[in-house]
Amino acid sequence: MQKQQQQQEEQVVVGILSMGDMGAGIAKLLMAQGIEVVSNCQGRSQDTVARAKDAGSIVPPRDAEETAWRVGEAAAGSGQCRSGFYVDFNAVSPATSRRIEAAMAGPVCFVDGCIIGPPPRRLGDEGAWQRPSMPISGRHASALPPALCRALAARRIEGSASGLKMCFAGLAKGFTALATQTLTTACQLGLGDDLAREMEALLPAHWAAVQRGLPAMPPKAYRWVGEMDEIADTMRDNGAWSDDAAAMFRGAAAVYGAVASQALPSHHTQTASQLAAAMAQRLAP
Repeated sequence: MQKQQQQQEEQVVVGILSMGDMGAGIAKLLMAQGIEVVSNCQGRSQDTVARAKDAGSIVPPRDAEETAWRVGEAAAGSGQCRSGFYVDFNAVSPATSRRIEAAMAGPVCFVDGCIIGPPPRRLGDEGAWQRPSMPISGRHASALPPALCRALAARRIEGSASGLKMCFAGLAKGFTALATQTLTTACQLGLGDDLAREMEALLPAHWAAVQRGLPAMPPKAYRWVGEMDEIADTMRDNGAWSDDAAAMFRGAAAVYGAVASQALPSHHTQTASQLAAAMAQRLAP
């Protein structure tokens, strides 16, 4: 019965605009569920083309709005554009999400979404997948093709999906920025080992989170700069916090910008302590 239902459903074709790690993971998941995936890699790096062929993303937050306007203009200017959906899973504020919705025109329906967790990955050879959480919201969310929702395990929420992402990332990535700055300063004071001992003894869960989060962060730091600014906007505009209170996330953006600018080699970031020591050395006057 379910197979017959799926055959009767309209064919779903999904275009992925950025074939990064997340975009490639989503593409692989969709194709494994029998959904056609397309992407345009013209002018992109060899790594991006390789990921696309292997998948066979999700843009940085700073590029989300500009990308949406290009898509909206293309849809409005194409006489051959059929009705479809633009699902924005980028890490942006609710205000940015509303501006992106305004960029959509004609037959394109906007859906606000977010991705919480790492990229999808296959678990063994049994066809099972580990998926991130993918909430969706907005007036068109309930109209998304059922086959796509099943493949992504997307769930509709009443509130703003982009707002949920901002609050979650504020806690998770805000903590990583705080840990990076604090551990780096401890190293500059010659207290790195002492701080590690105190954390492990008195706050073991926090210290374990630091050990998991910091080594994986440097390659993503450039993306998180814009995300922290979007979180600051959310705290100010939607949380009614003052500019000064929301500015803590502007500081987090500066931390990630500093890490991104150093281009630390991987052998300097295998542990949280190594990352902090490397940053302390690079930042020393």
